[in-house]
Amino acid sequence: MMDNLPLVFFTVLAQASVGLCLALCAMRLAAPGSVSRFFTRGYITALVLLSVAGMASFGHLGRPMRVLNVFLGLGHASPLSLEIIGVILFGGCLVLALLSTLVAQQKWLTLAALLPAAAGLVFVFAISHVYNLDTVSPWNSMLTPLQFYVTALLLGFFVAWLLRSPDSKQQGVVLVGIGIAIAGLLILQPSMFMYYGEIQAGALEAFVPAFPLLRFVLLAAALVLWFVALHKERAHWVLGFGICGLLFASELLGRAYFYDLLNLRLL
Repeated sequence: MMDNLPLVFFTVLAQASVGLCLALCAMRLAAPGSVSRFFTRGYITALVLLSVAGMASFGHLGRPMRVLNVFLGLGHASPLSLEIIGVILFGGCLVLALLSTLVAQQKWLTLAALLPAAAGLVFVFAISHVYNLDTVSPWNSMLTPLQFYVTALLLGFFVAWLLRSPDSKQQGVVLVGIGIAIAGLLILQPSMFMYYGEIQAGALEAFVPAFPLLRFVLLAAALVLWFVALHKERAHWVLGFGICGLLFASELLGRAYFYDLLNLRLL
């Protein structure tokens, strides 16, 4: 797992950044005239998440200059090359969205919010396409892009909730987004357990799925604390950070398990 640890952080944090941009876009559409500095904080947070994800990816490349090699693969549509182009386009759109909140030109705010959201959706798909390998059965299914999108929604909307928009409409949008993410998680998890269980049944050696169990415990704890926070008139910021910390830890463990499936030796 340690060899893939940079990829664990890259994929989870990059998807969280995309999810936050989706949340900010939905909130902007709900209240298009808002010029609240909440959006500035939101896009700065998304940019920080993406920057940390990018730094983590360099740990996998070994030497940062190797990133230039991916442009050589554009001619034959290399999935890794498309992923790098995706992150560049998403990052550029994210910077434009941030600048739009600083300039506060109202007529451009909605378009500026739509750009990183759309680019982010394409970027997440590009990430998942890297793992669409016939030789790695646990990865080669629709469950891979679906779980990446659910991760983006779950983390992104919870970070948006933590940032606390002052607009009641936007707060409602965030709660709806969190509800959709949780519903997606509940629908997807049984299918993932069944699919991975069938694959592990054909493994040549025992494979103890400790990470999914621990992930479930952390996720359940986060959701219980979130429901407690919702019923508090004014939840302390420490509680909010604790909830998001548990969710990030949960998704990091789930992604570590995803990469550990590569080590399965199948019959």
